[in-house]
Amino acid sequence: MYILIACLVAQISKADILEDLYPLQRAPMACYSRALMLHTGSQLARLKHALAVAKRGFMDAAIKELRAARATCEERGSANATEKTMIEELGAMFMIEAAMPVAASLTLDRLVASNDKADGLSASLLTARGVMHQLQHDAAAARADFARAVRADPSDADAHYNLGCFRMQEMDWRGAVQSFTKTISLLPKQKYAYLNRGVSLYQMHRVEEALRDFNSALALDPEFGQALLNRGVMHQVAGRHSEAEQDLSSALELMQGSKEAWQGRVNFYQSLGRKDDALRDHAHLVAIADSD
Repeated sequence: MYILIACLVAQISKADILEDLYPLQRAPMACYSRALMLHTGSQLARLKHALAVAKRGFMDAAIKELRAARATCEERGSANATEKTMIEELGAMFMIEAAMPVAASLTLDRLVASNDKADGLSASLLTARGVMHQLQHDAAAARADFARAVRADPSDADAHYNLGCFRMQEMDWRGAVQSFTKTISLLPKQKYAYLNRGVSLYQMHRVEEALRDFNSALALDPEFGQALLNRGVMHQVAGRHSEAEQDLSSALELMQGSKEAWQGRVNFYQSLGRKDDALRDHAHLVAIADSD
């Protein structure tokens, strides 16, 4: 049994490393599958496999995998309430991705109700339901769940990040900056927190602070196209035209199919009166729009 467990752990560890090095490739998926074959009753292997399947866009298969995990828990009586909640919560998030909002909403409402009664409501569960409310365009309910998630666990970086994203949608730029600042303090390598704080700072006309945040995001990921695009706009606003053109062009190389990236450089060329360049880029923009 010890040898089996050692082999199982080795396969999962190998798969995790490969998934980091070669995301969405076949090699990590094969390792997760072998781990599950080694021990079909391993909940860790099943959950890892389900996540890998979901990342590749096969949501129906991922949901089926989680149902199997839940069935195993029920048969063996091996899972505590926290584990069961985690499996169902993950399933609800998969349902959202699989465009099954009604099923996801019912699952999350039931989980919140049952865990609230047991005084075990988690920030992640409230955040998940907040996202669901956002998708259903229920701003008041989303705001309440995100705020409640932060109160439930002030150390949960994802709760602060999602509250920040919601505040951006509400154009509460000051509140968004506060949320993303807290996210960064808890998770310093969250590049999207720097990106979104930079956008919020720009909306408050704090251009140089926004520029620093885009630089921080790029320090974490030099090929972060969205950060390059936004940094280019900051350089443009500050009158640094050479730096702006370089960043906007680099962003385009990384985001070829992005209408936003093409529009960014069109606007730049128009602002400088470079009509031929602007028309050339606009032609690309029109071609992308026609292909949608």
